[in-house]
Amino acid sequence: MPTLVQPCEVPCPRDCEVGEWSEWEACQPTDKCPLNPVQQLTSSGYSVRRRRVTAAASGGGAPCPPLEEKRTCAAPRCAAWKPLPWGSCVLNQPHTTCGPGRRSRELRCVGHNGKEAPRAWCSDTGAPARTERCRIACAGDCVVSAWGAWRACSAPCAAAARPPPTRTRTRHILAHASPDGWPCPSEDQLVQHETCNTHACATYSWLATPWGPCERRQDYMPVSNYTDLLDGETFNESDDEEPCVEEGEMTRDVMCVQNNADVVREALCAPLRRPASHRACTVRCRRGCRVEAWMPWSPCPNTCDPGKQIRVRVVHGGPSCGPAQESRACPVARSCRARDAAWVAGEWSTCRLPPAERAGIGHRVRSIWCGSASHRVNAGACAGQLVPQSVAACRVPYDTVVASVTCEHVCAEPLKYLDASDPDIPTCTCKNVSLELLPTDSDCILPPGTECGEGRALRAARCMFGGRDVPMDVCKKFHPLTGPSRVREASTDGYAYDEEFPSLLRGACSVRCARDCGAGAWGEWGPCAAEAGSRAAFRYRTREVLEEGSAGGRECGATLQRATCVVSEPRWVLGEWSVCAPHRVLCGRAIINRTVACEDGEGNVLEDPACEAAGAGGAPSRDATCRAPCPGDCVVSAWSDWSPCEQTKWGGRRDRTRVVLRPAAEGGTACPPLVSAEPCSPHSYSWHVAPWDDCQPLGGSPCGEGTKRRSVRCLRSDGVFVNDTFCPNTTSTEARESWCYVPCGVDCELSEWSAWDASACSCGDASSARHMRRIRQRLTSAVWPGRACAATEQRAPCPRAPCLRLLARPVLGCHVQTSSGKEADGACGWGVKISRVRCELAGAGDDGADADLEPWRCAPALPGRIVAPPLHYQEESCEVECGCKESETGQPGPWGAWGACRGGARSRSRQLLVPPRRACRTPARYVTIEWANCTVGEETDLLVYEPRDETPRRAWLDNDYHDGYIEGSSSLLAVVWTATIVLSVYGAFMLYRGLIRCLRSRKLKTVTKV
Repeated sequence: MPTLVQPCEVPCPRDCEVGEWSEWEACQPTDKCPLNPVQQLTSSGYSVRRRRVTAAASGGGAPCPPLEEKRTCAAPRCAAWKPLPWGSCVLNQPHTTCGPGRRSRELRCVGHNGKEAPRAWCSDTGAPARTERCRIACAGDCVVSAWGAWRACSAPCAAAARPPPTRTRTRHILAHASPDGWPCPSEDQLVQHETCNTHACATYSWLATPWGPCERRQDYMPVSNYTDLLDGETFNESDDEEPCVEEGEMTRDVMCVQNNADVVREALCAPLRRPASHRACTVRCRRGCRVEAWMPWSPCPNTCDPGKQIRVRVVHGGPSCGPAQESRACPVARSCRARDAAWVAGEWSTCRLPPAERAGIGHRVRSIWCGSASHRVNAGACAGQLVPQSVAACRVPYDTVVASVTCEHVCAEPLKYLDASDPDIPTCTCKNVSLELLPTDSDCILPPGTECGEGRALRAARCMFGGRDVPMDVCKKFHPLTGPSRVREASTDGYAYDEEFPSLLRGACSVRCARDCGAGAWGEWGPCAAEAGSRAAFRYRTREVLEEGSAGGRECGATLQRATCVVSEPRWVLGEWSVCAPHRVLCGRAIINRTVACEDGEGNVLEDPACEAAGAGGAPSRDATCRAPCPGDCVVSAWSDWSPCEQTKWGGRRDRTRVVLRPAAEGGTACPPLVSAEPCSPHSYSWHVAPWDDCQPLGGSPCGEGTKRRSVRCLRSDGVFVNDTFCPNTTSTEARESWCYVPCGVDCELSEWSAWDASACSCGDASSARHMRRIRQRLTSAVWPGRACAATEQRAPCPRAPCLRLLARPVLGCHVQTSSGKEADGACGWGVKISRVRCELAGAGDDGADADLEPWRCAPALPGRIVAPPLHYQEESCEVECGCKESETGQPGPWGAWGACRGGARSRSRQLLVPPRRACRTPARYVTIEWANCTVGEETDLLVYEPRDETPRRAWLDNDYHDGYIEGSSSLLAVVWTATIVLSVYGAFMLYRGLIRCLRSRKLKTVTKV
């Protein structure tokens, strides 16, 4: 069976995530480049910064904030000069080694996009100096360090109430000059100041609201607003399968905001790209009316009350379709009209006697109404007509009164009184009727629509009387298990007769209800820690299980979650050394210092033992001795960084260098070595990919779509994580984030139980191991941690019931009685057609008269064509015409043999040898085919004909046993008989003609030979 239900998921909201702002771009003019002289003086400028979307919004999450911001700036230019680094200092005197000189550099005109622009665009701006004076220090000259980096600007933007923001940079004296050397600069010349962040503080950006619903455009004219369906084509209302769509439009508000808060005029956001405020979409097109044809009018009620007829039609949709239902008044039947109304009398009831009387004078009643046999009208329509009698006296003879029945009589013949409805028959509990429990039982059967709670367990049993099985209704009536007169037995205590299966007993049972797991909220994340034997670091959180799932309920799922993190490895952070300046002297030894701090990965200052315990080594020295060069000493620069470790034939090697800033004078300290080298081990670099952490669902949901992360870092061969630029390919090819899914759990869904399959059960079966079964389909399979599927099959014991068979005498002839009440042979006039039926236990012998039951109890024994047995006695009025001759009564042929048992039924038939020409003693309707139920392989008939009983009994019943017959009038049968005779004569003639031709051909052959 295909799956009828499948799991689905409603996406959880995920807010848009954006990255960091980029640096502000250069100040560019609002007007297009190049600018004319007037525009250069009047044009305003702006600069832009941007950021990217790192995770788009989904599932109704918050939309992305502005991705572009603009700010105004002064002195906009289409392009600006970009100076290249200074070249070396060229001395004025070519043959000298020190002294004054000049150095130069190149300038490039660079536009806002970072590409080289025409030099004419930069002609209107002040170009930086291409050359400047320089000096190579001679022995005894003052040596000054290079300019340091600019410090941070004093303010992020320029405000009218504050002074202009500035930034500074400094340099210091490395060695003082001798009396005849180049002097050192003043203190003011060791510090530089310049303005910075001169732009305004206000920023402008476009802000867009979420998109509205898709609406049909007013100006859109569809090609056709009507969908015609061909004859036989089904109408489909699904948008997915019916692609009839038309253009629509979605709108949203777009506004210019200042500092992402206040709405300002849109001109301030120019020239930023304005988000679209309208977007095309598709909506389902309007259909013309599509209806099906009207259904036939409903029948009028079979009464004389005013009624209405209705008819309906199926409307598939569209405008102006008209009503889906119409009604009209029913016409008045002729029998309901006042001039045709008459008093109609119903059938008389049985004779009703006074209380406590069993014979004598009583009364009987019947219904009287005005109208006809099929319609009733107001009684005033029959005014003036004779009203029939509705009550009449009657008499019950005393010779028909029987003696009173006691429990002794009832228990002696319980089958006889099983279906007795006489109120004088007492309610009895018979000890000779016993109930025997069989060992087979059933699963716990619950009420429809429930999966747990109280149910019933069925138990097979057999009802015994006289040493044989009898219907369970005998025990229900004479061996009750409930009520005040119930039979108390240890074996049947707690059992009752089942209502659905009358031949089984039911006892109490229960099925535990499923209980889902109950878990608390997640706790706080623990500290980040590296796993043992791994460089991957995780942090963990847990939740408490409040109640375990039981009886097939939902399981608890994960109670521990981990997330990727970066271990904050403590490290030493070193500051710059102070300037080596001896106290009160120009040169000589001095003490320099620097800041040394232990910090974690987030910049938090820790105690020094934390770095030592983490393997960062001991604390570096905070103080050191230095020597300030004297005026005649050699002055060198600081050491450069170590070069990369290179592999040579002598092993790994790296070096560093420094340069001479001032040569030594005569008698001064000579220059130290300018190159330093040390052995090293070449490092290799590779990407270290940590395991994925646990999936974290989006939107705070406990399940569904989510993300998982892992750490991907560049690892040096000595086990130290370094910058990603050291690793090959610069960028890792391994994903750091991926989509994942946490199962929400789908509960198992089952269909309704099917009907009980009792094909393995049969009447009279003595086996107690047979069961009837029922099943149900699995519509949706359980997905962890959903509820598991309950049982899909149940069984119950087969009822232990005796076999029954139906004995019947069919209706064949019309019996005419004389005034004495006896049937007269050859008599004519009015008579009755009589049939008798009785139901008996299949195991009863000829002497089992007490095993007779009401015929309706044999209905389960007739599962084939005969769906209901006839009543036990039936009379039908008939007429035998007087003066009939024997030749006019017709003659039926003998019955044929019973056919094979097919589908639980078999048949036999006979022919009409001579059709009747008048309604004489033998009626004009002859039964020519009979059906009887059967079981494959069964020898005995479930339907047995008993000998004809000539003694009629009066009862007014109206069922007929036979369900298959050929019914025809005398004229129809005469035509059939005549046609049969004509065809027989024609066949004989054709046979005779063929024989004559054969003889003639033989005679001709003989003459030819001669």
